Amino acid sequence: MCIRDRICISPSRHGPMSNIIGYADDFSNIVTGTGLLKNATWQGAENWVLSSGGTPSPSTGPIGPHIGGTNYLFTEATGWPKDFWTQTYSNPPNYILEFNHTVIANIEYVVELWYHMHGDHMGTLSIEMTDGSTTEVIWSKSGEVQRAQGDPWRHAAVAFTPSTDMTLFIRGLVGSNYKSDMAIDAVRLSTNASINVDCAGSWSDCTSACEAVGA
Repeated sequence: MCIRDRICISPSRHGPMSNIIGYADDFSNIVTGTGLLKNATWQGAENWVLSSGGTPSPSTGPIGPHIGGTNYLFTEATGWPKDFWTQTYSNPPNYILEFNHTVIANIEYVVELWYHMHGDHMGTLSIEMTDGSTTEVIWSKSGEVQRAQGDPWRHAAVAFTPSTDMTLFIRGLVGSNYKSDMAIDAVRLSTNASINVDCAGSWSDCTSACEAVGA
């Protein structure tokens, strides 16, 4: 598929991209932690919040799920302690979603998600992995991406091969005030896929191996 950053995921030399480990777009089992993802209980993590409409705060977050979805998850960025002088968050909250699947050493994976980052004090959304002692960031996006709540969601995909067995997780670190409700939807983890940079200048430049997934 061709994503907005003009990167294509195409069939790997190791086989077709059909080995999907897990897919999450409803998130109704996020509380029980029995699906692809669960709210982490380590590093002082806060719980991602389930929503089907807009977020409670104005001028931040999406108006609803990605196209075709029912629910999404977001970081509630309202109500945290502020520095008296600057009136910005003194210790921005840290939201972590842990994958229920350990990624195994020397296997090629692809993790994908749709994201919405509207708010003029937006923080950082990242995909990371850890072995318990070291942590590696494999993808991140910082600052406001969408300029309005109704702007389209964007797609991200990253291929990675861990050198040792790792725990994979998604982190949302909110910005300096409440206008930092970042959101994710349609998360997928798969194996045996590769990322090829072969979309040169526009959607129409994608090769036949790529399937356009919308703006």
